[in-house]
Amino acid sequence: AAALRIRCFAVFECAVQAGKLRVRWAALIFPGMCALGAAVLLTHDHAASDTAEDLLASLSHTPIALLGATAGWLRWLELRLPPGRASRAAGRVWPLLLAAVGLILINYREI
Repeated sequence: AAALRIRCFAVFECAVQAGKLRVRWAALIFPGMCALGAAVLLTHDHAASDTAEDLLASLSHTPIALLGATAGWLRWLELRLPPGRASRAAGRVWPLLLAAVGLILINYREI
């Protein structure tokens, strides 16, 4: 179910990037979802009775949340800044951060 949601989200963002979805609010979905996802990762609680296990789970979620939030912020800056070097730089960096999240998730194990 989660993989299907990610695919739908990717198709949606690809349509925004390709210019097929031109309504203004559509471009803000990706940064908003990155912020929401990061907030959930940083604030959710595990039902583990062991405090050490909960701490380890939280520590594994922190880098994913920080990279995701930064990727979303840079995408938002890319959209909001006037065309120029800064917006181009943001547009080059956020996909790399998202790829870094993917690399972390390759070895991710829920405790």
